[in-house]
Amino acid sequence: MTKQKVKLDPKYLEELSKIDQLLKEQFIKHLISGTYLENNSAELYLKFYNFVGHYANKDEEAENLYHYYKKIIDDFSKELAKELNVISNDDIIDIFLDISNRMDILISYMSKTFSYLDLYFVKSKNLKTLLESALEIYKNNNFLPVQKELIDGVNKLMQEDRKGKKENRKKIKSNSRYTK
Repeated sequence: MTKQKVKLDPKYLEELSKIDQLLKEQFIKHLISGTYLENNSAELYLKFYNFVGHYANKDEEAENLYHYYKKIIDDFSKELAKELNVISNDDIIDIFLDISNRMDILISYMSKTFSYLDLYFVKSKNLKTLLESALEIYKNNNFLPVQKELIDGVNKLMQEDRKGKKENRKKIKSNSRYTK
């Protein structure tokens, strides 16, 4: 059985295009660079939240939004993963923590703006929640490729801690939530 291609509302597509451009210019670009948020992020959040709320109960648009959400998280995650590929093992813990913090910000932001989608579309279609999808993407793109190096790095920090170098405790504690 083949799935019929559904024609999406042109107004929806136009609005999504505008919001996508704002999201990438005002939010994601700054998260990738590490400068985080612009002052106008609250305005963007409200636009996005209202947009998703309007279309979350319309099946075709909601399905498109679900895939859009996953694509934004996946693209961002892959962009950050590039940082992990060009570092030495000595820096991996610091870089991984920074990447994890930026992913936390994006996932939290996107989950809040897409909350109506979780309430209506995801629940009615028995799909993974937005958070579950985002965490799976993060795990596959950012954690699993460097899991061994992270565990080795945390073990090294723990050995140094046992020898009296106490300044590594925060790194050990921060990484333990990822390496369990």
